[in-house]
Amino acid sequence: MGAAGIRIGPCSACHHRVRPRRDRAQERARTPGAGSRRGRGCDRGGPIASPEIPAAGVASAFCDRDGRLWFSTYEGMVSHHQGQWTRHGPGDGWTADMARTFAEAPDGTLYVTGFDGKVLRRRADRFEELPPLPPPLLGALGHCDAAGRFWVIKLGFVGYWDDHAWRRVEVVMAGGYRFRSEEAWLVTM
Repeated sequence: MGAAGIRIGPCSACHHRVRPRRDRAQERARTPGAGSRRGRGCDRGGPIASPEIPAAGVASAFCDRDGRLWFSTYEGMVSHHQGQWTRHGPGDGWTADMARTFAEAPDGTLYVTGFDGKVLRRRADRFEELPPLPPPLLGALGHCDAAGRFWVIKLGFVGYWDDHAWRRVEVVMAGGYRFRSEEAWLVTM
């Protein structure tokens, strides 16, 4: 049992470890329910994730400073806080496919980068999509520094959100990329 009683891992029906499969189509034909993306995955047909999580394939997870657990799956975003599950979608501003990274600012603002290239900010219990990053449209990695500035890095762009627009930071190429913020360093080789 994981945090907040959420089961991820061994099959809850038979308690054996889930094994990777080479041929999922063949496995599905042999065992009804096995390998499905809706909470199934045990080769004996049992669920491997809490039923509130919309898919067994969790792409990323995060715990914010209020103790809210965030799960991004192949079929949507859910959160768990104080015993309550919430599924996020267009109704509360969630528009990305899956979360790639989560970053929380000191004031509690949550930033999420999507694999589809979208960047969202969550304030006052609502997501809002920030303007697109410069092309190519690929997912970025995000980080908040101690000053609350949200940084992203992706192919062809390193910069931050200044609350109005994306600001590019020039990087020095000397055996890799290097830039420095007050609280963040990036060095790649």
